[in-house]
Amino acid sequence: MSPQNEGNRKPYVMQPKPTESTNRIPRHEHRVRTFSRNYELITGLGDRYTVESDETRNLVSLVAGRFGVVEPDLAFNRRRRLDTGQCWTPRRLAVEQYGESRILAWEQHYRRGYPANGQIRLGTTTSVRTLAHELGHHLVHLLEPARTPAHGKVWVGRFDDAMELIAECLGATIHD
Repeated sequence: MSPQNEGNRKPYVMQPKPTESTNRIPRHEHRVRTFSRNYELITGLGDRYTVESDETRNLVSLVAGRFGVVEPDLAFNRRRRLDTGQCWTPRRLAVEQYGESRILAWEQHYRRGYPANGQIRLGTTTSVRTLAHELGHHLVHLLEPARTPAHGKVWVGRFDDAMELIAECLGATIHD
């Protein structure tokens, strides 16, 4: 988001996340609990609040801008649960890792281009935790060496970075 637009940013309207009836433990929870700088922020704000797709776009723009990385393409699906997401690496990094021929074959098979800037896929309503989780992956893809483990200590640190920026942005609108 450009500095001239910061004053025009529309306020974020948060919606409390419905409590799930299951005792499902998020994937990779043991690593997040062990290595996070601020696990309480992830389980508090991250698990208790959701954002809609327009709010997600603004938050992705904020985080990408703060770290000086390109914004990933965003894809939303109303059938995707609010606690699931997916992050694709930018095309040039996928080519480095898998080779041009495999990426071209993928593009030919699916009849579309591989996302040049990467892509984050979310539900139209997504939890703040899921958004920060996927932004953590995007930051790892662009700021860390190739083949950095997808759910290792470095990723947890980038997850924390994204969560802290989102919390800073949303903090004024959350009333417990």
